[in-house]
Amino acid sequence: MASWGLGVDQSCLLCNSAQESKDHLFFSCSFTYSIWSELLTRSPISSPPSHWNDVLLALKSGSYSPEWQLLLHLIWQATIYFCWSERNSRIHRPTYRSTASISREIDRLIRRKIAAIRLNDPAFSSALF
Repeated sequence: MASWGLGVDQSCLLCNSAQESKDHLFFSCSFTYSIWSELLTRSPISSPPSHWNDVLLALKSGSYSPEWQLLLHLIWQATIYFCWSERNSRIHRPTYRSTASISREIDRLIRRKIAAIRLNDPAFSSALF
């Protein structure tokens, strides 16, 4: 909206410490960084991504096993979705969730997705747990 010339506050609604941009909101923001850190603790990725393009390159690289490739896609999709939802919630509702709460919800969602995969491919699903 700011690019359209509308006078809107451009500060990040999640951390209130920087101007909101795609890279900041999803990767550089201390709030989302905390979520990434929690979700990636057991992954082959040593630290959370810092830029949108870095994530896309990592997901396309094929340098991970098929199981990790799937998990990383699920983590990426869920984290982007839940961080965007939290941002919008802070605009439209007086509710704020903690990073721990969001991380737990993402973890539960991914576990449910894996359980659904188990029905179709038990061997592949077992490798994910």
